[in-house]
Amino acid sequence: MINKIFNKFNQISKVKLHIFLQITFFITAIIFTYISVKIWDYQLIENEFKKMGQIKFFFVAVILAPLFETFVFTYLPFKLLSKKIKLEYVIFIASFLFGIQHFYSVVYIIFGIIAGFILNIYYSYLLKYNNKYAFLLVVLLHSVANLISTILEFLDKHFS
Repeated sequence: MINKIFNKFNQISKVKLHIFLQITFFITAIIFTYISVKIWDYQLIENEFKKMGQIKFFFVAVILAPLFETFVFTYLPFKLLSKKIKLEYVIFIASFLFGIQHFYSVVYIIFGIIAGFILNIYYSYLLKYNNKYAFLLVVLLHSVANLISTILEFLDKHFS
């Protein structure tokens, strides 16, 4: 299964692949934010803004969290497990761990698993082709997704 995905990725230029994954993440973030805010009425960003302030929250959500989470839930599982178990299992384990650490609600966990899967597929693809920037590209993808979710929830709160 993973090789089929990688073969599809190989048919796309690296820049187009990153843009495709960013758009995939963007669409996922829109759906997730809509479900979270409109259907479940869960305002994570509003709650966190109140606790730590907007600037600190932005810094944590867009810079620190993607760095930390990519290290703990992508880099480490691949480093520790990839020589011991099949790549598909590493991706599943890393994605599941990424998802359950977003324990704010069931919706966040489900979104986290999906997001983790996208991030880990991308990371494993970059590693396979010896991309020395794999870690940073995944952090960038994650950062932009968090930025989009933050902006969408903020706009919904203030303009709906």
